[in-house]
Amino acid sequence: MFGFKKENVYPIVGLAAAFFLIPVIELLLSYQYIIPSNALFVLLIGGIAGAVYSTFFSIMEGINLGDFGTTTKKGLIGFSIGFIGGLSGFFVAQLLLTFFENRFYFLDKGLREILINLIKAISWMMIGFFIGFSEGLKKLQFKSALISGLGGMLGGLLGGIIFALLAAILPPVFLRGVLFILLGLGIGIFINLIKGQFIKCELTLLNGKFFEKTFSILENSFLIGKARSNDLTLLGYQGISKEHAKIVRLDDIYKIEDNQSETGLFVNERRLKMKVLKDGDVIRLGDAKILVKICTKNKSKKNKS
Repeated sequence: MFGFKKENVYPIVGLAAAFFLIPVIELLLSYQYIIPSNALFVLLIGGIAGAVYSTFFSIMEGINLGDFGTTTKKGLIGFSIGFIGGLSGFFVAQLLLTFFENRFYFLDKGLREILINLIKAISWMMIGFFIGFSEGLKKLQFKSALISGLGGMLGGLLGGIIFALLAAILPPVFLRGVLFILLGLGIGIFINLIKGQFIKCELTLLNGKFFEKTFSILENSFLIGKARSNDLTLLGYQGISKEHAKIVRLDDIYKIEDNQSETGLFVNERRLKMKVLKDGDVIRLGDAKILVKICTKNKSKKNKS
């Protein structure tokens, strides 16, 4: 069974953000004369770019859940963190360019441009980190945020490096569009790849509003219930308490506990207070049925043999 995994759409979201950003940046450039300082304008471009990418990645979960409240909240958080990240990245890049630019004067013009663009790639690496960080940030639990941030950082750096190499051969009119597309794709692909290395447990809804949608567990504590503050919010299901159950991770072991719910916790149709989860278990909370998929190192080794 293949459920919805937001990890699978990261590259698509990155591309969507890029195509949204390109006309926004072109519009800003047409009003560049309003801002007296070129340095301030460059910082503004960085902030807007970071904010747009970060907002697009942050609102995926809310859109997936059809929850306007979650979409708005995460969008505002993403915009704020992305804007700060964009400003920071471009500020550091400007400092480095000021330091190194005059030291490249003796080099061939083409090579000098490549080196300057490579320095600029550092700014996109920083923006990528903040974009990934904001996407993974949830309930002030930072493990998922740092993992996503690492993926975003690598994607931003790779996109910036590829752009630095292409800038020497592509016509200037195409460069900005190519840069934003490379960054969106790179950040999306690497967030996907890096998070995939850490996901060992997934939950797939078997019925109701979120039928066949899959949610990944990265944190050591994972709350399920109807409140929006939960890691998995079961909107549209009956018999769900605000914080119905909690999954606790210890290494490769996942244990589910009833969190003093009104209707109880059922695993494979047995009412329990607590159970160590196994691959293929079916959890029932209220009228919601959830399939557990666990991939551990030991299981992977057995499959290979």
